[in-house]
Amino acid sequence: MEQGSVLPGETARAGSTLPTSARVVIIGGGICGASALYHLAHEGWTDSL
Repeated sequence: MEQGSVLPGETARAGSTLPTSARVVIIGGGICGASALYHLAHEGWTDSL
């Protein structure tokens, strides 16, 4: 099991380092989400999640 993974029925541990805000939030990590984030990063966007 990977360190820091969350099993069903468990909650994430306190101290997770997620940003509190972002200009863009992409929901989904499939080909479309990955492509959208890639192109935003290519254009210089850094405030995205």
